[in-house]
Amino acid sequence: MWVKLIRSSDLSADLLAELKRDGLTFHSTNLGAHFIAVTTDDPWLARKWDMSALADQEGLKLRKFDLPSKETTFLDRLGSLGGLNLIFVIVMAVLAVAWLLRQ
Repeated sequence: MWVKLIRSSDLSADLLAELKRDGLTFHSTNLGAHFIAVTTDDPWLARKWDMSALADQEGLKLRKFDLPSKETTFLDRLGSLGGLNLIFVIVMAVLAVAWLLRQ
């Protein structure tokens, strides 16, 4: 397995899209929130992205995660509100409609 550490400030939307397109795996590290580790088992991709062997990175603890998609729909945003917040929004919408109809 090969790994490359990337500083969060160096990531751009184009770079993330290219990394995802190549099928690389993203990991959080024990180095803090400022570094993301990208790994692969493919030697060709390791050479392409100038990765080093995982054995060279002693003490590096990796936890796999999936980057969120940049394309979010209305339903995605509504679903991420949470149960209580969603109920509150629905109740407020019903009260607003009732108030408007009463006027």
